[in-house]
Amino acid sequence: MWGNPAWQAAYRAALSARFAFSPASFARGVVIAALELAGMWLNGTDRRLAAIQASIITSTLAQTPDR
Repeated sequence: MWGNPAWQAAYRAALSARFAFSPASFARGVVIAALELAGMWLNGTDRRLAAIQASIITSTLAQTPDR
């Protein structure tokens, strides 16, 4: 998927057709999923910092208008 722009476009188009995602909403979902994965890899002492960073990023994304 990561090195195949045609596949990525087809995937986004299929999701948009099925669930009516805007491109900005899809991007938000990808960022949130990536943050959740990153949180799984951190050890216990880093989780509080990761949670704060995730909160800041998701808050910023929520305030970003769909384009």
